[in-house]
Amino acid sequence: MIVGVTIVVDADGKAELAVGTQSLDARRDLGVVGWSVLEVLALGGSLDGSGRWVAHSNVREIGQRLGIGKDRAAALTVLRGAGLVVAQVGRDRGSRFAPSCYEVRLPVSHHTDTVPPALPVEPEVRPRVSGRVHRRPPTADPVPKLFDEPA
Repeated sequence: MIVGVTIVVDADGKAELAVGTQSLDARRDLGVVGWSVLEVLALGGSLDGSGRWVAHSNVREIGQRLGIGKDRAAALTVLRGAGLVVAQVGRDRGSRFAPSCYEVRLPVSHHTDTVPPALPVEPEVRPRVSGRVHRRPPTADPVPKLFDEPA
């Protein structure tokens, strides 16, 4: 499945997702929850010693990050079925939701240029406001106004 998403890693190891137009079909096929789970895993991962992008998490933690229940976060099965995530499920003593290791199979790009080139900043031009009130210049024949005293 072509997902149209690349994990971009800067020199500090921080990850961002670059989402292209090809992602529209994958987003529809995975569903909103599946897509959101993929984002959480991709952004929460890091490179392991083998060069794989892995995230250590579980359905309960994913659910908390997304504000959904653990049962909805189990959309991991959709991602595994699509071949986007490979799970290495772990168990702690008696815990059903121990941290697991999920390999996220998205392209990873290493962005070595962490500082974008500076763009020239033009100063903001604001209209100048003065304290003066602009009035019409007086005319030679003053026209009487409504509240003028009679002459």
